[in-house]
Amino acid sequence: MNVEEILELKFNKIYLFNTLIIPIDYNKYKHSIIHTYKIEPKLARELIKKAINERIPIISAIGHEATAKLMSMILDYPVKVNRISVFMEPDEAGIHLFLKKRLPEGTIIRDISELEKIGYWLVLSIVVNTK
Repeated sequence: MNVEEILELKFNKIYLFNTLIIPIDYNKYKHSIIHTYKIEPKLARELIKKAINERIPIISAIGHEATAKLMSMILDYPVKVNRISVFMEPDEAGIHLFLKKRLPEGTIIRDISELEKIGYWLVLSIVVNTK
């Protein structure tokens, strides 16, 4: 799927995550179909702008202050610390900040330059179907 096709999609909510988790309530659903795409920061920012313009809820599920600040910088959008559990439903999306390696215990990333040294991907997840 190309950038234009992704921007044409309609979402009911967009979640912000600090890892590549795709939380589905498996007490409610027995299986799910989820599409994931590696995306560039520019597309992530466009998805956030589109959500704001279309009044689609953007929900932070990011539990650490440093990560919330970094996502705020990447997305050009104020991301709040919000250590919550969520379950995604069909037609909902997640924008995930996914580090390329696991950090040592207690390590805190303080700015984007540190994040870029470690390496990260932004991943878009879309819950397509559940049963």
